[in-house]
Amino acid sequence: MHKKGFSGFDDISVNSSPLDSNPTIDLYNYLLSVEDKLPLKSLAKDGVIASPNLSSLIALYSVSGIKDSGNLFRKSTDSISVHAELWSKIVQKEIITVEYFNELPDFNVESIDKGFIEGLKKLSITAEGIRSVTGALQEIGVVLVFVPTIKSAKIDGMVGKSPTGRPYIAMSLRHNRLDNFWFTLLHELGHLKYHFESLEEPIIEDLDEESATDMEVEANRFALTAFIPRKLWSRSPLKFGLQNKKKLVMVARGFGVHPAIVAGRVRREKQDYRLYSDIVAEFDTREILFKDDK
Repeated sequence: MHKKGFSGFDDISVNSSPLDSNPTIDLYNYLLSVEDKLPLKSLAKDGVIASPNLSSLIALYSVSGIKDSGNLFRKSTDSISVHAELWSKIVQKEIITVEYFNELPDFNVESIDKGFIEGLKKLSITAEGIRSVTGALQEIGVVLVFVPTIKSAKIDGMVGKSPTGRPYIAMSLRHNRLDNFWFTLLHELGHLKYHFESLEEPIIEDLDEESATDMEVEANRFALTAFIPRKLWSRSPLKFGLQNKKKLVMVARGFGVHPAIVAGRVRREKQDYRLYSDIVAEFDTREILFKDDK
């Protein structure tokens, strides 16, 4: 499900013109009206905000830019939209922090070329390779952060531009499988490659839901073919219903990717998520990426 500027959440928006009234007062009034839906205690426990109160949350919104939430105060106040907006603010704070502490090169959309994709593909061969992806993206001027989604906000990824104009990708790791990690990452890279000039408003996505928009179709196509070209996939025995674990592993080796990526592709095309469940569940991306934080 594609939500440009959170439009899928009843007219939510991250970016718009500054408010006519005092933005801090408007923000406080809005947060007060949805306070019962805000996970303040868990945010404080996780260190996202200093204390479980609205003042700390206002500080978070201020860091990420109150003026970026012009539509925040005239949108639906259901839990899904509230949590999606909050998640976006946590992401934006993380992006600003990464930019501040890292000297990154300027981004050129031409950097997302065949050579760069081949480099990512090599990282995909092993599960541990995902730990090197953040650095690989920073080398071409793209910020990548991992921010767990909040409660009812069914979010897989977010792509946009920081206040400095730098592209960023945020991933929630809502589904902690390798196949989902790589599909989400490549999908968002597809947006950067083909739609960078259109990202003045960020795109937030629930990739469990299909979208027929041209941008989403193009990003999906990129995600599906970046590692496994269409011609190779069309000739694969897996395309014709072969269900054999050993054969799948051999096919994945021939493609030069982890078997979980191929298994995920089959499951997606067949719409049968019972297939190869042992392969896709073998590794937990959250554990791999955050194990040093424990």
